[in-house]
Amino acid sequence: MSFIFVMKELRYKSGSRIRTRMRIDIKSTVPAVRYLGVYFDPQLNFKYHIQTIVAKISKMLYFYRQSKHILTQKAKKSLYYSSIHSHLIFGIIIWSCTAESNLNSLIIKQKMAIRILNNAPYNSHTEPLFKASEILPLNMLIEFFKIQFMQKFTQGFLPVSFNDVWVTNRIRRVGQEHVELRNNDDLNIPYARLTSTERQPLCNFPRMWTTFPDDQIKFIRNIIEFNKKFKEYFLKCLNDTPMCNRLLCPNCHLRNSKNAVVNTGRNNLFN
Repeated sequence: MSFIFVMKELRYKSGSRIRTRMRIDIKSTVPAVRYLGVYFDPQLNFKYHIQTIVAKISKMLYFYRQSKHILTQKAKKSLYYSSIHSHLIFGIIIWSCTAESNLNSLIIKQKMAIRILNNAPYNSHTEPLFKASEILPLNMLIEFFKIQFMQKFTQGFLPVSFNDVWVTNRIRRVGQEHVELRNNDDLNIPYARLTSTERQPLCNFPRMWTTFPDDQIKFIRNIIEFNKKFKEYFLKCLNDTPMCNRLLCPNCHLRNSKNAVVNTGRNNLFN
């Protein structure tokens, strides 16, 4: 990585005199560094990596849209998993620590893909489509892989270098073993003063693991069974019918107007 050294002259008032001071700012000429397929930018906000994913998915959406009337439903689903889903889940537990606003472009691209998969209109609600296709939205995918990582940590499936990354509250309270608290067996969540720090794995992963409500799923030791039950849990959280609160939603108004026309025709027929 190459750097640019920028000299800046700062002027400040000290008593009755105006003094000057030179400051050197180091700016990188490379937007991000790629390591194991993930782009790390200087601010660690992963904007550059997300932009690369969006660019790749946008190219695939063109071919996906052109072939939707040729391929079968099973073939289209296989194409989605191979060309779009694979880009979304690669390194997701790392770059998903970014701010939620940076994920909006990826969420929009995934919704476009799920509408193409189900031959739905461009403005249709996607939550029923995700459930019908048994595909998790991006926000659930992020939670899925983070809690899956913590399940491997608690069951001892990770390398030994991760053994002491998180400890329970009982181990942390040294010298207070006689005090029994209800959260003694929970993982200790490190204190974070900044919101950006709260999104980092050290704070975010144990919080998601502790707040997950279903203990029967969390402590399943078999990884295959855990993934199956975990995905079923998220799919049950999705609604079969859209829960729309928009007053002027074109998709809902179109459907309601069609139902109104059908009901009016039936009433006129029987009256």
